[in-house]
Amino acid sequence: MKIRLLDLSTSEEKEYDWDIEQAWLDQVFKEEDETGEPMFRSLSPMHLSAWLYRNEAEVFFRADLKGEYEYSCSRCLAPTKESLHVEMSGMFRPRADGEFDEPEDPSVFLYANEEVDFSPVIRESIVLQLPLNPVCKEDCAGLCADCGANLNETTCQCEEEKIDPRWEALRAIRDASKSS
Repeated sequence: MKIRLLDLSTSEEKEYDWDIEQAWLDQVFKEEDETGEPMFRSLSPMHLSAWLYRNEAEVFFRADLKGEYEYSCSRCLAPTKESLHVEMSGMFRPRADGEFDEPEDPSVFLYANEEVDFSPVIRESIVLQLPLNPVCKEDCAGLCADCGANLNETTCQCEEEKIDPRWEALRAIRDASKSS
């Protein structure tokens, strides 16, 4: 997903279309859950449409990324599919000699060697769209902590209120005071 500056016009916008390969997306979705499995999985290649133009050394872009991914709900572990649609825009500017830090402005990216690499823009855009605690639905009831039943599908037969045995003495005092 690299573009040579010589291929960009200073007078008009140029459109690019890419299908982002599954292997590359697998690297983006590499964060693992407690079981060692990836938290997110791409279901198919994602599609990126980008429009770029430049003025001298700066390259301006707007892009549209679409695809689907899957994850396990963080409450009930049910597999869940989601659509991803990200609209992005920004600017690439040349990396100055000796400049190693990224710009403070999140919409500004650096390039070197007369070539713009879209990979960091795409990676950042995808990661920022992923939920921190993905759930299958907002009111997901999750799993029973005792028996593991999916509370969205069934009600478990576990006791509603388990009391820590260390508090039984206080409970006995409370019950005794209610009866007197």
